[in-house]
Amino acid sequence: MASPPKYSAGAGLNPEIRPATASDSEAVSAIHTYYAATSATLNSHGQTPEDIKSSSQVMASLNLPMLVATVPISQIHGVERSEAQTGGAFAATHVRELPLSNAEDKAGERIVGYAVTVPHQMAMQIEGYARTAELYVYVAPRYVYRGVGKALVSTIVDHLRSLGTPGTNGAVVPRWRNLVAIMVARTGGELDDGDPLAGVELGPVDDERQLEVWERLGFEEAGRLKCVLEKGGRWRDVRYFQKDLTA
Repeated sequence: MASPPKYSAGAGLNPEIRPATASDSEAVSAIHTYYAATSATLNSHGQTPEDIKSSSQVMASLNLPMLVATVPISQIHGVERSEAQTGGAFAATHVRELPLSNAEDKAGERIVGYAVTVPHQMAMQIEGYARTAELYVYVAPRYVYRGVGKALVSTIVDHLRSLGTPGTNGAVVPRWRNLVAIMVARTGGELDDGDPLAGVELGPVDDERQLEVWERLGFEEAGRLKCVLEKGGRWRDVRYFQKDLTA
């Protein structure tokens, strides 16, 4: 049996990062659905465009806008296939189809990734978590390792660091202290015989590569919970990466 094509990064991109709009929801949904099916997200099912619109509105009300990364279609049109294809085949995912949404063609741009920040999942129950946020970043598989994720994370970090309130002594108290990225580990758990959900377009992504990516973004690994997430018929490990926003 032929090996699946390994991902080979094309030329670096210089994406524009902007707040998501309602017309972006179809493309964002497609990207999230791909990763829900290929194990990178904690979710087992993708979010619909309506889900995306709703959650985006809620986060915007908390001054935590969903961000999208876009590049002009003219920058990538006509060369995408040769840059991204290795091994003579593509995975059959709708994420790679052109376009992801009619809105993209009308706007003359391609949405190549998105990021969302949310309050820590325990903040509603325990007020001590109120200044810790969670970060989720997804790059469309044909554009990984081309600077998209870095641009999204850098913009998120700058935005969070800009938020604060005056303290009693006049100094600004940062609104957010910690940023935590949570994701499914690519090895460990019940995956001794390989990951059945691994996305063929991305090629093999092991734990070391995952760690390397987040360390380059200024995060450090904060912990790993073993066999805590059931997904795709297997128990998966979950990894935590953390960034101190006051450092």
